[in-house]
Amino acid sequence: MTVSQRLREAARPIWDRCMTHPFVTGIGDGTLPVEKFRYFMLQDYLYLFDYARVFALGVVKARDAALMRVFARNVDAMLDGGKSGVEMGLAIIPGVLIICTFVMMLTNGPGAEGYTGAAYEGIRLLPMAAERLNFLLQPLFGFSSPECVSVPITAMGAAGAAIGLVPGLLSSGLADAGDVAVFTAMCMCWSGYISTHVSMMDELGCKELIGKALLSHTIGGVAAGAAAHYLFLLVLAI
Repeated sequence: MTVSQRLREAARPIWDRCMTHPFVTGIGDGTLPVEKFRYFMLQDYLYLFDYARVFALGVVKARDAALMRVFARNVDAMLDGGKSGVEMGLAIIPGVLIICTFVMMLTNGPGAEGYTGAAYEGIRLLPMAAERLNFLLQPLFGFSSPECVSVPITAMGAAGAAIGLVPGLLSSGLADAGDVAVFTAMCMCWSGYISTHVSMMDELGCKELIGKALLSHTIGGVAAGAAAHYLFLLVLAI
């Protein structure tokens, strides 16, 4: 048993209580009452406000200007950074929804009974394109099926939505452990970068950096996926 497995086993009672807490399960299945979530957010805000006061006290008690600036920046980040973060988060939501919806529409084909208007039905365009590009995708990432390309593409909009596709691919036999390694690397790197960068740079007033940010992130994601693929093969060979 590895160290991480031993630590996980030792903490299992606490882990299970956290994962099965009514608040957590309510958020997961959508049954949590809005007033309870509102109360949680209010309490979190009150905690953050008093936490900022602790750092403000650090400004008063600091013996030199450098340390005062450190505490002052923390206070500023806690009081104004949260507001800016929420505004930026709201700004990128439309991009996340559009990209994720677009990818799902172009990944899944009709159901067993044809097109019925059910959720997740669409046109299987991305897997068809992946089949044509298999000569390039296979040596780079080693995908088990063309459908695997939907995960990294969805990650451009939201990594969480991309990871949510993985269980279905695994249960359908369309992905394996090697694909999961590649998915993890690419999702960690890309993590909604298209929907995020455009809105974020716009909010920051740095539109001229959008192209550079997108290019560097694209290259990084491809490199991460290829590295994960070959590292996985190396581990299997050892």
